[in-house]
Amino acid sequence: MIMGHEGCGAIKAAGLPQEMINKETKSLSAMLTDLKVGLSDVQKIFDPRALDRECVVSNVRRQVTNLVKDAKMMESINSGDLIVVGAFYEISSGIVDFFMQVSKFDGKEKNPSPGVSSRYFPETGEIVQV
Repeated sequence: MIMGHEGCGAIKAAGLPQEMINKETKSLSAMLTDLKVGLSDVQKIFDPRALDRECVVSNVRRQVTNLVKDAKMMESINSGDLIVVGAFYEISSGIVDFFMQVSKFDGKEKNPSPGVSSRYFPETGEIVQV
């Protein structure tokens, strides 16, 4: 499970101007710059709470997508030994939303497992929402 959470400091820091990020240590600057890449599409949201959530969810989706590019991971997924799922933890309410499931595909049922809102197919890039 790759889980992001409400109010993530790393995501907030990645939203800072690049000039400020560049003032950090080399390793922290590199990490924040990498996170910043995945946030460009959601910067058009004006509500701060919605923006926070969408930035975190966008990062989780990106991490799931990057993780399943690994051949060994996909071997474990395709054998049925591993299921990868993204999640968002809303600390203020205790609610966890599950999405972006990657699991063995039997060629029939495309929907995600019960309780998961979407399933991702890395081979095609398709996302099935329920």
